Amino acid sequence: MDERTFIKRNDDGEPVFYQGIIVDNTKHRYAENIINIQHKIGSLLNSDENVDEVIEEVIEHVLEINAIDCGCIHFVNESGGLDLVTHKGLVTSLVYDMSYISSSSFVTKLLMTGNPTYKDYSEILRNSAYNIKHGERALGLIPVKFKGDTVASLSVSSHTHDSFPHEVKVAL
Repeated sequence: MDERTFIKRNDDGEPVFYQGIIVDNTKHRYAENIINIQHKIGSLLNSDENVDEVIEEVIEHVLEINAIDCGCIHFVNESGGLDLVTHKGLVTSLVYDMSYISSSSFVTKLLMTGNPTYKDYSEILRNSAYNIKHGERALGLIPVKFKGDTVASLSVSSHTHDSFPHEVKVAL
C-alpha cells in the first residue's frame, strides 16, 4: 500500500482540508519480485558455475515465489524416465517415491508433451503410483527443454494455494 496525502491551505496558511489517495501496489510488487527471480535464475543458467550448484540455487529461487513452498528438479535419463536431482520442502516419503519416475508413468507422459501443466495435486497424480496426498494442493509440472527436447522437469507445489496465480504460470 502506498498512501499520499496533500494538505489544502487557505490564504493564511491554515489547513482547510486534507486530500489523500491510497494506492494498492501489491500486484505490482508481486510482479516485480517475480521479474527479479527470473533475472536471478537466468543469470545462474548463463553462469560458469557447477551444474549441481546451479540446480540447487534455481530451486531456492523458485521457492522465493509466494505461492510455491516446495519443489524438485528431475533430469530425463537415457531410458526416458526421470531421475530426481534436487528437492526442497518435500516430505521424506514423497522424496523416496519421486526419486525415480518411469518413462511409462502418467507424470512423465505429461511432461513429454512439452507443455507446462498446472492442476490440483490430486488431478495430476490420480493416475500415477504417487497419488498419496502429502498436503499439497496445487501442482505444476514444467518441462525444461534444450534444442526442442525435454531434458528435465521442474515440479512445484503449494500447501496453501488451490491453484497458482496467472503471474506464476507465466513466469515459470
